[in-house]
Amino acid sequence: MALKGTEENAKVRVLLILWDLQAHQTEAGKGDLNRCIVRTGEKASDYQPVLQSLQESGAIAIEKEKITLTATGIETLTTSLQDDSFGFDGQQIGARFGNALVKWIRLHQLVPVA
Repeated sequence: MALKGTEENAKVRVLLILWDLQAHQTEAGKGDLNRCIVRTGEKASDYQPVLQSLQESGAIAIEKEKITLTATGIETLTTSLQDDSFGFDGQQIGARFGNALVKWIRLHQLVPVA
């Protein structure tokens, strides 16, 4: 099995879901994150390169089984969501991701006011 969509989209999904999880608790476990990001036809191990890349860039910190979104991760998420090239490539998104995205937009006021 493999990731559905691009690795860049997977990074945005991971960062946004991690941000949402941390809004409800101080840190998230790998199991919490996996339950939210792994879609039908994917495995948690498919996300290992994504998590490793995010950790190497300083966007997330992984200590034992806990994953924390860093200030760099929030900046990366903001930049990615504002990038015109970001999209879902015709793939469906889950309610959890959609709701997290709506919260992010409301909080960061990324929607222009008419």
